[in-house]
Amino acid sequence: MRICKHCNEPFTRPIKGLQCNSCRNGRTRYGMGRIQMKEMLEEQFNECMICHNEIWLGTENEINTKKYQACVDHDHKTKKVRGILCHPCNTQLGWIENNNINLDDLKKYLNMP
Repeated sequence: MRICKHCNEPFTRPIKGLQCNSCRNGRTRYGMGRIQMKEMLEEQFNECMICHNEIWLGTENEINTKKYQACVDHDHKTKKVRGILCHPCNTQLGWIENNNINLDDLKKYLNMP
């Protein structure tokens, strides 16, 4: 087991390298490592910003289901990070955004004011 050079968390994967998957992916995609992701999640009281379920950043040592796994949400055009969501909300929001779904039409269909 090795220690990540960015967040000091132990990790076993990837086999090669000096950083955990969270830091490697987060720094490459969003310019933020696991520590910054944890801080952002704590500012949100460890809740998804949409459904308000409790979420966490999973590690290889925790039992984690995708339902409650924290995902960094970002604008697909500007790449700017908006917050942290649970996996289902992040997936649905990405699909709505990528397919240019009109939210007013969606609200009408659901009979929402």
